[in-house]
Amino acid sequence: MVELIYNSSDVIDSNVVVNSQNITGSRHVFDSSDVRESIEVIGSNIVKNSEKVFGSSIVNSSNKVFSSSNIIESSNVINSMTIVNSYNIMKSSQCYDSSEIINSIGLENCFFCFDCADSTNLMFCKGVMDSDYQIFNKPVTKRQFDLFAQQYKEFMICSLAFAQ
Repeated sequence: MVELIYNSSDVIDSNVVVNSQNITGSRHVFDSSDVRESIEVIGSNIVKNSEKVFGSSIVNSSNKVFSSSNIIESSNVINSMTIVNSYNIMKSSQCYDSSEIINSIGLENCFFCFDCADSTNLMFCKGVMDSDYQIFNKPVTKRQFDLFAQQYKEFMICSLAFAQ
């Protein structure tokens, strides 16, 4: 293992570490602190088991996180806070088990939503507030939502298989 450690302290089993403190089992860490088992971390603090984390804090088991905080088991997160088990989230906060979310707050199990708040089980919605079970901004039953979500998932899997 090639080691390059510059202006850093408390570095264990890591390489290419610059201006950083408390780094363990990580590679390519710059201007960061409290980084464990991570790769490509720049200007971040309290990062564990993550990759490609830039200007963020409190990131665990995530990748491609930019200017965000409190990110857990998520990927492709930009300018967001408190995101858990989600991906492709931008300018949002308090999103759980969701994907493709922009400029939203307080969402759970939501997909392809923009400018939504305090809602659960939304798909392809814009501007929905304090609601549950909607598709294209129209109320649906739980059964209808689950069926549509399953059909969409199957469609995406087929599309990806066809693309390869």
